Amino acid sequence: MSGWGRPAAAFEEGSPVASWKTLPSWYVVATADQAIHPAAQRFTAERAGADTIEVDASHAIALSRPAAVAGHIRTAVTATRAAGHPHPA
Repeated sequence: MSGWGRPAAAFEEGSPVASWKTLPSWYVVATADQAIHPAAQRFTAERAGADTIEVDASHAIALSRPAAVAGHIRTAVTATRAAGHPHPA
């Protein structure tokens, strides 16, 4: 069984290549996050070589600081367009 019939399958499937190893990445660290420690977020972002910003916000950063998140998304879009990266399927 796959798909909606077995949601846990998403955690069992492998990936041939981690996209963050070959594609540019962006990350917003929520410095007041109590669900995922900011140090863990920074580690993840650094490991991916991500263009990172830090925002004083909780885990629900997209709700509490939407302008900051949207601004970083715009930065990513502008950078990938300038570099000629194709839009992922």
